[in-house]
Amino acid sequence: MQLISTANDGDVATVEKLLKAGAKVDRGAYNVHEAPTIIAPLMAAANAGHATVIAVLLKAGAKMNRTTTGGLTPQSVCSRTVWAQGGCIGAR
Repeated sequence: MQLISTANDGDVATVEKLLKAGAKVDRGAYNVHEAPTIIAPLMAAANAGHATVIAVLLKAGAKMNRTTTGGLTPQSVCSRTVWAQGGCIGAR
């Protein structure tokens, strides 16, 4: 859960520290604040538009095509949030 909130906050140094300490890059948590869904660190970073955190998570092995219960992927969420600012997952 700490990796998810840190990724959401955009704290690159702490994300790297948590991963180095063994945090699971794709471990999800149940999100009850909106529609019930499972959210993973990459989804949190993509939703908040934190491109550097996204890059760190992908390098650590995060799955780019993991979907929420609503069928969203980190890339689709990122596309809606910050694609106009230069994109955040992969090259255009």
